[in-house]
Amino acid sequence: MASQFDNFAPAEGQTSKWRDSLTWSALIIVGILIYEITTQPILGVIVVCSKFGWNNFLVAYLLRRVDSNHARGRSASWFCIAAGLLSVVYASMFLAIGLFLTLGGPLGPAGFQAMVVRVITAFGTLFLCYLLMTVVVLRGIYIAARSQTKVWLTMPWFLRSRKRKQENFIDGLIAFALIPAALVSVGMFALIGSSLNLQGIAMILFMEGVGVPWIILTFFLLVKSYVILKKRYLAVTPFECWDCDHLGKIMVAQMSSPRRARLLMQLKQMMTETE
Repeated sequence: MASQFDNFAPAEGQTSKWRDSLTWSALIIVGILIYEITTQPILGVIVVCSKFGWNNFLVAYLLRRVDSNHARGRSASWFCIAAGLLSVVYASMFLAIGLFLTLGGPLGPAGFQAMVVRVITAFGTLFLCYLLMTVVVLRGIYIAARSQTKVWLTMPWFLRSRKRKQENFIDGLIAFALIPAALVSVGMFALIGSSLNLQGIAMILFMEGVGVPWIILTFFLLVKSYVILKKRYLAVTPFECWDCDHLGKIMVAQMSSPRRARLLMQLKQMMTETE
């Protein structure tokens, strides 16, 4: 089994190029068709950008199947889903900006209105995805807390630093997941301020006397929450979470998400054959 698995790593890269090309081509075609049918560029963007998170979602699914430590597999799978959502969010944001710059420029009132609708839709989608990612991260933390498991996801290969020490990608996921909480806090402050109908000096005093402490308190609470969550539920080293077996090697190694998903799929097939 060991030799078969070790020989798979160089071979799987040779068989995946055509499959990836076909997948991207099919998604682009579907995105164009959705845009032509609905005349909504954002819907086509979401379809195409979903490919950026597919492999993380597949890793999450496979972890639940191949990990004998079910609590660890469930908790890590939720963070893999969060990583996929984050990839979709950023891909959607960049493509939405591209659409904003290239499609339907502000040529008259109609063009300007179309551009505004496009921007509102894009950032609305971005905010909803962030909220969903926050829910997913909190779910993963809840499972880790209930099972007393410390979790680790290796930093993606395109974000890795030059430092020799490996970094836990869940650190960044938790930080990103707290962003909606900051936005909600600022929104609550703005809602309270607008309901008071303050003007002139009263508004200035309200902003300085209440707004500044409000922002400082929000920042303190978010940082405190991040530190507590990191200390209690995140592994300091990879093997504080993963074992020195095939699964551990796959999850600890710095590689792309498509490669990790293919290796996990191969591991699942090998485990099925040996049963």
